[in-house]
Amino acid sequence: MSYSAVLERRIRSLLKAGKPREAMTLVDELISESGLNSHSQGLMLECYFELKQLKEGEKLANLLCEQYPESARIHFISGKIFFRLRKYKKAEACFRTNQALFPSFSGTIWLAKALTNQQNFDEARSLLSRLDTSHPLVLQELAWLYERSQNDQKALECYEKALPLERNTKFLNRKVEELRAKLTDHAHFLEEMETLEALDEEIPDHLIKSYFEKQLAKGEQERVRQYYRANKSRFNPKLCNEVGWVCYRAKCYDLSFELFLAYFLHDSTYWKLNNALQKSAEMSGKTGQLVAVFRKLAKKQSNLYGRIKKLEKMM
Repeated sequence: MSYSAVLERRIRSLLKAGKPREAMTLVDELISESGLNSHSQGLMLECYFELKQLKEGEKLANLLCEQYPESARIHFISGKIFFRLRKYKKAEACFRTNQALFPSFSGTIWLAKALTNQQNFDEARSLLSRLDTSHPLVLQELAWLYERSQNDQKALECYEKALPLERNTKFLNRKVEELRAKLTDHAHFLEEMETLEALDEEIPDHLIKSYFEKQLAKGEQERVRQYYRANKSRFNPKLCNEVGWVCYRAKCYDLSFELFLAYFLHDSTYWKLNNALQKSAEMSGKTGQLVAVFRKLAKKQSNLYGRIKKLEKMM
């Protein structure tokens, strides 16, 4: 076995063991040994994905997909990078190419994920139905598809079927609790929330999200505003994002603006949220406030200057 082959095997072993930094060091050695080729650059792409260095990964993915159009592996990893960047159309294209070159279970799962996130539910469901629908990964993807298509009962059934099949059940337990809360009778749910507060128990994030969904469905915008103001310190960035979308869809724009802004200050790279943040500001008369925030951040994030100009034209 050549030294290059030994290095490749070691890199794959490190990636499988969750040690991408060590793997990347060996990739540099592999490139010195065998030069730039589909194997060495493909492994570099995998390291970027595992290290969550997605911007670097995106640049390399664009280059490698053109350079190695017949490499199923490169298209697959590129698709995962585009997916993580929420560029679902580009991810879909990569996964389709991957499946055409080398059909696989994991390739089908990721293609279905990309389709679901673009609300192409029928094709995603069709793809998943061709797999083993008792497999926990398939059940979880079906559950997410049903959630996105607002069929909460079906989603709950899929998560419940997946629970006994998985070792790490923390995520699944949370989803089951979240959906059960969502499907619970409104009065009974509020009673449960009041009981937890009376006992000074910490209310889980998924129950807070369900509380906003149920109250806003009944038009109780002022009630959720009061709840947010009284419990603002409980809202971590992830919860701000999730509840922000609930408020945005319910056209409670002043609150979605506050929640999205809190998340934006944590992560300004989520372009879909940034667009919703700007619309929330516009609809709630807070464009001037948003411009002021952008101006403070623009010295370190020069891409905000373009957004500032557009917002100023709207004022």
